[in-house]
Amino acid sequence: MVSTIKFSEFASGGDLANNKTTVGLDNTLTINTRFNNPWTFLASGTTAQRPTPSVNTNYRLRLNTDTQSYEFYDAVSGMWVVLLDTISTGVVLLAPSTDQTIVGAFNLIMATGSMIAPTMLPGNLSLSGNTITSTNSNGNINIIPNGVGATQGITLFGSTTAINADTTSLIQATSVNRAASLSLMTNWNANAGSGIYLSTSRSAIPGTLGAVTSSQILSQINSRGDDGVTGLVVGTQFESVVDGTVSSGIVPGKFNWYTANSSGVSTLGMSLDSAQVFSLVNPLIGSSGGTGVNNGTKTITLGGNLVTSGAFNSTFTMTGATNVTFPTSGTLATTAGSVSSVSGTSNRITSTGGTTPVIDISASYVGQSSITTLGTIGTGVWQGTVIGSTYGGTGVNNGSSTLTLAGNLATSGAFASIFTMTGATNVTFPTSGTLATTASASGIINSGTTNQLAYYAASGTTLSGLSTANNGVLITSGAGVPSISSTLPSAVQGNITTLGQLAADLAFTAPSGANPLYIYLNTDNTFAGTFQLQAGAGSANNGGGLIMYGASHATKPGYVVAGLSSTPASFFTVNNQGTGAGADVFTVSKGGAVVANSSVTCTTLITAPAASQASSLTLGAAYQNPFGYDVVLTVYLAITAATAGTIQIGVGPTNTPTQQTVISGLTLGALAIIPLTIYLPKDYYALVTLTTVTATISGQQAMPV
Repeated sequence: MVSTIKFSEFASGGDLANNKTTVGLDNTLTINTRFNNPWTFLASGTTAQRPTPSVNTNYRLRLNTDTQSYEFYDAVSGMWVVLLDTISTGVVLLAPSTDQTIVGAFNLIMATGSMIAPTMLPGNLSLSGNTITSTNSNGNINIIPNGVGATQGITLFGSTTAINADTTSLIQATSVNRAASLSLMTNWNANAGSGIYLSTSRSAIPGTLGAVTSSQILSQINSRGDDGVTGLVVGTQFESVVDGTVSSGIVPGKFNWYTANSSGVSTLGMSLDSAQVFSLVNPLIGSSGGTGVNNGTKTITLGGNLVTSGAFNSTFTMTGATNVTFPTSGTLATTAGSVSSVSGTSNRITSTGGTTPVIDISASYVGQSSITTLGTIGTGVWQGTVIGSTYGGTGVNNGSSTLTLAGNLATSGAFASIFTMTGATNVTFPTSGTLATTASASGIINSGTTNQLAYYAASGTTLSGLSTANNGVLITSGAGVPSISSTLPSAVQGNITTLGQLAADLAFTAPSGANPLYIYLNTDNTFAGTFQLQAGAGSANNGGGLIMYGASHATKPGYVVAGLSSTPASFFTVNNQGTGAGADVFTVSKGGAVVANSSVTCTTLITAPAASQASSLTLGAAYQNPFGYDVVLTVYLAITAATAGTIQIGVGPTNTPTQQTVISGLTLGALAIIPLTIYLPKDYYALVTLTTVTATISGQQAMPV
């Protein structure tokens, strides 16, 4: 039961939300009544106290105590909208603040006294898209700032969501009267004229900062004319760009002037950079005070005669193509009283120096046939034709280092010499010393006997004979003395690393005492190859062999295998004589049969148990026999689906055995059980794989054999 209280005693429930019910008296103040509130007001407050837009606040009216007008937040346009009937007069054109957006589809212009609010255009102005047009008789549109400070003015923004270098802010005069154009006037200060600020920022939002960068265009003023065909076409262009690095308070600038030529191509004509350097693309013509020629960086080229003016007027008149080098100091002379012309002969005589000529033989002079007599030649290199013997030459082209004579050699002078050749002769002379004749030599050659070798026995001056011996080789002692011997020096024997084919027995000399004799490969446990001894030429049927595998062999690390010849029938045996001439006491045939002629004693003999074992083979993985004896695996496959499937089984000593296909073309649409039987020797691997077959192993068993 709710107690009866007065309305004035009700507890406060806060601001009333939409679609809430309240109670009270009707308009007659006599009946208790429930009131429905489908749409309620927001709390009043200042502009700064506007609530955050949301589904609970959008489109609900509130009183703005700053502007004394009602407003609501439009979620479609994303802005606060002020009711027109509640706004005061005396408005000015302003840009929207950061929390307000002007939407072009509204066809409104933002005008306000102390805030931004949309209002309809006057009757003498029309709005079409982004264009405001005057409809009165004089066609003027006046935008008059009413501020009182030196910075009051008009700012036109041309941007959407980001600053676009191609965006154009256009103020267009369509009247035929030239005076109907853009007119700027200021009355604020008599000392300040009208000004235009063309501003550029990389910020996407007016009023925020975004530094411009080097070479970025700051502004462009394009003068255009109607060509009568395509419309307005640019004739001239005045451009301002950033000329360097931008920093706080510094934006270096550069002016560029462009003009359109007779083909309509806009071309840069001149520029003024931030260093105050003025540049012309084409040379300044003479009638404007220039030379009319591109002089590069140092040379001035005139398109005619040179005339100077001033205290000493001078005229330099050229009568033809002229190339004159001036002296660095002194006074120039006239042609009177001097040599008027000195010239040379091409490729013979050169003349340089002008009025003080220097006559010289041309560097390209090659001589002339009329010169038949020369004086004494003191220096130089002869590079002419071969000089005949009649004129003191050899008559032979001797190349670069060898002198060839067309006969015997005779020298004259204090020691006249004659070298007479009695036949074809090839003699190499020593680099120093005195040549000897056969009558008197500086060395001694001793006579020898048959089959002796000649060698120098004493300081290279005596040639003696070295006695030979049967079946020997030439060796030297540790001191280098040569001799003939049938035994190689021990140092030479140690250097023999390769032997050819042996035609007789190979005997090793037993070491003294109990020292072992090794025959081994000079390697370590990283060796992955084999060391083989075979009574044949390396073929499977050429005789038995002994194969020893390296410790790192890929498949048989450390194995020692006795290889039996494939043909004919062969055996591995243990004989009771060292020469193998006795009785075989243990035999293993090529087929694997083992015969022992006596009892066999084993420390541990592994036999297969009588009971079966549980195996754990999985499909697609190599399974190794872990039991220590040979087994027969029986694997039961539960096949649920197969489309032209295959089943492959492989058994081998490694985990990658070669597989064989046991079932192919298998196609099943329902569950089927297929048993697989696999013989798996001790320590061997088994591998079962399926192709286009869906199956699981329902059971398996290992039976000893």
